Amino acid sequence: MAKKKPKTELARSRKTAVAAPSKRLVGDVRRLIEQSRQEVAKTVNSAIVWLHWHIGKRMREDILDNQRAGYGEQIVSSLSAQLTAEYGRGSSRQNLFRMIHFAEVFPGEEIVSSLMRQLSWTHLIYIIPLDDPLKRDFYAEMCRLERWSVRTLRAKIGGMLFERTALVHELKKRGRRAERQVAVPIEYDGIRFDEGFRADVIVEGKLILELKSVESVPKVHKKQLLTYLRLADKRLGLLINFGAELIKDGIFRVVNGLVEDE
Repeated sequence: MAKKKPKTELARSRKTAVAAPSKRLVGDVRRLIEQSRQEVAKTVNSAIVWLHWHIGKRMREDILDNQRAGYGEQIVSSLSAQLTAEYGRGSSRQNLFRMIHFAEVFPGEEIVSSLMRQLSWTHLIYIIPLDDPLKRDFYAEMCRLERWSVRTLRAKIGGMLFERTALVHELKKRGRRAERQVAVPIEYDGIRFDEGFRADVIVEGKLILELKSVESVPKVHKKQLLTYLRLADKRLGLLINFGAELIKDGIFRVVNGLVEDE
Protein backbone atom coordinates (compact mmCIF):
# COMPACT_ATOMS: atom_id res chain seq x y z
CA MET A 1 0.00 0.00 0.00
CA ALA A 2 1.42 3.41 -1.06
CA LYS A 3 2.35 5.80 1.65
CA LYS A 4 0.29 8.98 1.98
CA LYS A 5 2.13 12.26 1.37
CA PRO A 6 2.54 14.47 4.42
CA LYS A 7 0.13 17.41 4.58
CA THR A 8 2.98 19.93 4.26
CA GLU A 9 4.14 18.33 1.01
CA LEU A 10 0.60 18.35 -0.44
CA ALA A 11 0.23 22.03 0.40
CA ARG A 12 3.57 22.78 -1.26
CA SER A 13 2.57 20.95 -4.46
CA ARG A 14 -0.71 22.89 -4.61
CA LYS A 15 1.18 26.18 -4.33
CA THR A 16 3.61 25.33 -7.14
CA ALA A 17 0.89 24.21 -9.58
CA VAL A 18 0.36 27.06 -12.11
CA ALA A 19 -2.84 27.36 -14.12
CA ALA A 20 -2.16 27.72 -17.88
CA PRO A 21 -4.07 30.50 -19.70
CA SER A 22 -6.53 29.37 -22.33
CA LYS A 23 -5.64 29.75 -26.03
CA ARG A 24 -8.54 32.16 -26.40
CA LEU A 25 -7.19 34.41 -23.66
CA VAL A 26 -3.69 34.41 -25.14
CA GLY A 27 -5.09 35.17 -28.60
CA ASP A 28 -7.25 38.04 -27.34
CA VAL A 29 -4.37 39.64 -25.44
CA ARG A 30 -2.07 39.30 -28.45
CA ARG A 31 -4.63 41.00 -30.68
CA LEU A 32 -4.99 43.87 -28.21
CA ILE A 33 -1.23 44.34 -28.11
CA GLU A 34 -0.92 44.25 -31.92
CA GLN A 35 -3.81 46.69 -32.37
CA SER A 36 -2.26 49.05 -29.86
CA ARG A 37 1.13 48.85 -31.58
CA GLN A 38 -0.45 49.60 -34.95
CA GLU A 39 -2.29 52.62 -33.56
CA VAL A 40 0.92 53.90 -31.94
CA ALA A 41 2.81 53.41 -35.22
CA LYS A 42 0.11 55.31 -37.14
CA THR A 43 0.20 58.16 -34.64
CA VAL A 44 3.99 58.37 -34.78
CA ASN A 45 4.00 58.23 -38.58
CA SER A 46 1.38 60.98 -38.85
CA ALA A 47 3.41 63.16 -36.51
CA ILE A 48 6.59 62.59 -38.55
CA VAL A 49 4.91 63.44 -41.87
CA TRP A 50 3.24 66.53 -40.38
CA LEU A 51 6.54 67.67 -38.82
CA HIS A 52 8.53 67.20 -42.03
CA TRP A 53 5.98 69.13 -44.05
CA HIS A 54 6.00 72.04 -41.61
CA ILE A 55 9.81 72.09 -41.51
CA GLY A 56 9.91 72.08 -45.30
CA LYS A 57 7.28 74.82 -45.52
CA ARG A 58 9.12 77.03 -43.01
CA MET A 59 12.48 76.56 -44.74
CA ARG A 60 10.96 77.20 -48.16
CA GLU A 61 9.45 80.46 -46.94
CA ASP A 62 12.84 81.56 -45.62
CA ILE A 63 14.62 80.64 -48.85
CA LEU A 64 12.02 82.37 -51.05
CA ASP A 65 12.25 85.53 -48.93
CA ASN A 66 16.00 85.72 -49.53
CA GLN A 67 16.84 86.04 -53.22
CA ARG A 68 20.62 85.90 -52.74
CA ALA A 69 22.26 83.35 -55.03
CA GLY A 70 23.28 80.16 -53.26
CA TYR A 71 21.45 81.11 -50.05
CA GLY A 72 19.29 77.98 -50.09
CA GLU A 73 22.25 75.61 -50.36
CA GLN A 74 24.12 77.44 -47.62
CA ILE A 75 21.24 77.66 -45.16
CA VAL A 76 20.24 74.01 -45.62
CA SER A 77 23.81 72.80 -45.09
CA SER A 78 24.26 75.00 -42.02
CA LEU A 79 20.91 74.05 -40.50
CA SER A 80 21.56 70.38 -41.18
CA ALA A 81 24.85 70.50 -39.29
CA GLN A 82 23.21 72.12 -36.26
CA LEU A 83 20.17 69.81 -36.18
CA THR A 84 22.21 66.65 -36.78
CA ALA A 85 24.40 67.51 -33.79
CA GLU A 86 21.27 67.77 -31.64
CA TYR A 87 18.84 65.24 -33.14
CA GLY A 88 20.83 62.81 -35.28
CA ARG A 89 20.70 61.59 -38.88
CA GLY A 90 17.06 62.47 -39.54
CA SER A 91 18.14 66.06 -40.16
CA SER A 92 20.62 65.30 -42.92
CA ARG A 93 21.07 67.78 -45.75
CA GLN A 94 19.39 65.39 -48.17
CA ASN A 95 16.41 64.92 -45.88
CA LEU A 96 15.96 68.66 -45.37
CA PHE A 97 15.90 69.25 -49.13
CA ARG A 98 13.37 66.41 -49.34
CA MET A 99 11.16 68.22 -46.80
CA ILE A 100 11.37 71.43 -48.82
CA HIS A 101 10.37 69.55 -51.95
CA PHE A 102 7.53 67.91 -50.03
CA ALA A 103 6.11 71.31 -49.08
CA GLU A 104 6.55 72.48 -52.67
CA VAL A 105 4.70 69.64 -54.43
CA PHE A 106 2.02 69.28 -51.74
CA PRO A 107 1.41 72.91 -50.68
CA GLY A 108 -2.01 72.49 -49.04
CA GLU A 109 -2.54 71.43 -45.42
CA GLU A 110 -5.70 69.49 -46.30
CA ILE A 111 -3.81 67.31 -48.79
CA VAL A 112 -1.02 66.68 -46.29
CA SER A 113 -3.55 65.88 -43.57
CA SER A 114 -5.02 63.19 -45.83
CA LEU A 115 -1.61 61.82 -46.87
CA MET A 116 -0.31 61.48 -43.34
CA ARG A 117 -3.22 59.25 -42.35
CA GLN A 118 -2.51 56.80 -45.16
CA LEU A 119 1.16 56.92 -46.11
CA SER A 120 4.40 56.68 -44.20
CA TRP A 121 7.27 59.11 -44.69
CA THR A 122 9.15 56.30 -46.46
CA HIS A 123 6.29 55.98 -48.97
CA LEU A 124 6.47 59.72 -49.59
CA ILE A 125 10.22 59.58 -50.18
CA TYR A 126 9.46 57.68 -53.40
CA ILE A 127 6.39 59.73 -54.39
CA ILE A 128 7.76 63.27 -53.83
CA PRO A 129 10.44 63.16 -56.60
CA LEU A 130 7.93 62.15 -59.31
CA ASP A 131 7.84 64.99 -61.83
CA ASP A 132 4.18 64.74 -62.84
CA PRO A 133 1.44 65.82 -60.38
CA LEU A 134 -0.94 63.25 -61.89
CA LYS A 135 1.65 60.56 -61.37
CA ARG A 136 2.16 61.57 -57.73
CA ASP A 137 -1.59 61.57 -57.10
CA PHE A 138 -1.96 58.23 -58.89
CA TYR A 139 0.62 56.42 -56.76
CA ALA A 140 -0.55 58.07 -53.53
CA GLU A 141 -4.12 56.98 -54.23
CA MET A 142 -3.07 53.45 -55.22
CA CYS A 143 -1.10 53.14 -51.97
CA ARG A 144 -4.18 54.20 -50.06
CA LEU A 145 -6.61 51.90 -51.88
CA GLU A 146 -4.39 48.84 -52.20
CA ARG A 147 -2.44 49.35 -48.96
CA TRP A 148 0.86 48.94 -50.77
CA SER A 149 4.02 48.38 -48.78
CA VAL A 150 7.02 50.58 -49.56
CA ARG A 151 8.57 47.66 -51.43
CA THR A 152 5.45 47.26 -53.60
CA LEU A 153 5.30 50.99 -54.30
CA ARG A 154 8.94 51.02 -55.39
CA ALA A 155 8.31 48.05 -57.69
CA LYS A 156 5.20 49.66 -59.23
CA ILE A 157 7.05 52.93 -59.92
CA GLY A 158 10.00 51.04 -61.39
CA GLY A 159 7.59 48.98 -63.48
CA MET A 160 5.99 52.18 -64.84
CA LEU A 161 2.46 51.25 -63.80
CA PHE A 162 1.24 54.83 -64.25
CA GLU A 163 2.58 55.12 -67.81
CA ARG A 164 1.12 51.76 -68.80
CA THR A 165 -2.26 52.55 -67.26
CA ALA A 166 -2.41 56.04 -68.80
CA LEU A 167 -1.33 54.80 -72.23
CA VAL A 168 -3.92 52.02 -72.31
CA HIS A 169 -6.59 54.48 -71.12
CA GLU A 170 -5.76 56.95 -73.91
CA LEU A 171 -5.77 54.20 -76.55
CA LYS A 172 -9.17 52.98 -75.39
CA LYS A 173 -10.52 56.54 -75.50
CA ARG A 174 -9.56 56.57 -79.16
CA GLY A 175 -11.42 53.35 -79.83
CA ARG A 176 -8.35 51.08 -79.86
CA ARG A 177 -8.34 47.68 -78.19
CA ALA A 178 -5.39 47.69 -75.81
CA GLU A 179 -4.27 45.39 -73.00
CA ARG A 180 -1.41 45.78 -70.56
CA GLN A 181 0.85 43.16 -68.98
CA VAL A 182 -0.34 40.49 -71.40
CA ALA A 183 0.93 36.96 -70.81
CA VAL A 184 2.20 35.66 -74.16
CA PRO A 185 2.52 31.86 -74.56
CA ILE A 186 5.49 30.44 -76.48
CA GLU A 187 6.62 27.04 -77.69
CA TYR A 188 10.16 25.74 -77.43
CA ASP A 189 11.39 22.32 -78.48
CA GLY A 190 7.84 21.01 -78.57
CA ILE A 191 7.01 22.31 -75.10
CA ARG A 192 4.38 25.02 -74.62
CA PHE A 193 4.87 27.67 -71.96
CA ASP A 194 1.59 29.43 -71.17
CA GLU A 195 3.42 32.52 -69.92
CA GLY A 196 6.62 32.79 -71.90
CA PHE A 197 6.85 36.52 -71.19
CA ARG A 198 4.60 39.49 -70.42
CA ALA A 199 4.20 42.21 -73.01
CA ASP A 200 3.89 45.72 -71.57
CA VAL A 201 1.03 46.65 -73.91
CA ILE A 202 -0.50 44.93 -76.94
CA VAL A 203 -2.68 47.03 -79.26
CA GLU A 204 -5.34 45.38 -81.44
CA GLY A 205 -3.64 42.03 -80.88
CA LYS A 206 -0.90 43.04 -83.32
CA LEU A 207 1.34 45.84 -82.05
CA ILE A 208 3.62 45.30 -79.03
CA LEU A 209 4.56 48.38 -77.00
CA GLU A 210 7.60 48.09 -74.74
CA LEU A 211 7.92 50.94 -72.22
CA LYS A 212 11.15 52.21 -70.66
CA SER A 213 12.27 55.20 -68.63
CA VAL A 214 16.01 55.68 -69.16
CA GLU A 215 18.29 58.54 -70.20
CA SER A 216 19.27 56.78 -73.43
CA VAL A 217 18.05 53.55 -75.00
CA PRO A 218 20.77 50.92 -75.46
CA LYS A 219 20.61 48.41 -78.31
CA VAL A 220 19.85 45.61 -75.88
CA HIS A 221 16.34 47.05 -75.29
CA LYS A 222 15.62 47.06 -79.01
CA LYS A 223 16.91 43.50 -79.34
CA GLN A 224 14.73 42.47 -76.41
CA LEU A 225 11.64 43.84 -78.16
CA LEU A 226 12.66 42.10 -81.39
CA THR A 227 12.93 38.82 -79.45
CA TYR A 228 9.43 39.39 -78.06
CA LEU A 229 8.08 39.98 -81.58
CA ARG A 230 9.63 36.76 -82.82
CA LEU A 231 8.39 34.71 -79.88
CA ALA A 232 4.88 36.15 -80.18
CA ASP A 233 4.91 35.94 -83.99
CA LYS A 234 4.10 39.65 -84.31
CA ARG A 235 5.36 41.96 -87.02
CA LEU A 236 5.64 45.40 -85.45
CA GLY A 237 6.70 46.83 -82.09
CA LEU A 238 7.32 50.28 -80.61
CA LEU A 239 9.88 50.96 -77.92
CA ILE A 240 8.75 54.05 -76.00
CA ASN A 241 11.20 55.76 -73.66
CA PHE A 242 9.50 58.09 -71.18
CA GLY A 243 12.92 59.19 -69.97
CA ALA A 244 13.56 61.17 -73.16
CA GLU A 245 13.32 64.97 -72.90
CA LEU A 246 10.76 64.96 -75.73
CA ILE A 247 8.54 61.89 -76.07
CA LYS A 248 8.83 62.01 -79.91
CA ASP A 249 12.58 61.49 -79.51
CA GLY A 250 11.99 58.44 -77.34
CA ILE A 251 9.94 56.34 -79.78
CA PHE A 252 11.72 53.60 -81.74
CA ARG A 253 10.14 51.33 -84.34
CA VAL A 254 11.19 47.67 -84.33
CA VAL A 255 10.10 45.34 -87.15
CA ASN A 256 10.26 41.57 -87.05
CA GLY A 257 11.80 40.25 -90.30
CA LEU A 258 14.03 43.16 -91.27
CA VAL A 259 17.62 42.27 -92.12
CA GLU A 260 19.17 45.23 -90.29
CA ASP A 261 20.23 44.53 -86.72
CA GLU A 262 18.78 47.52 -84.82
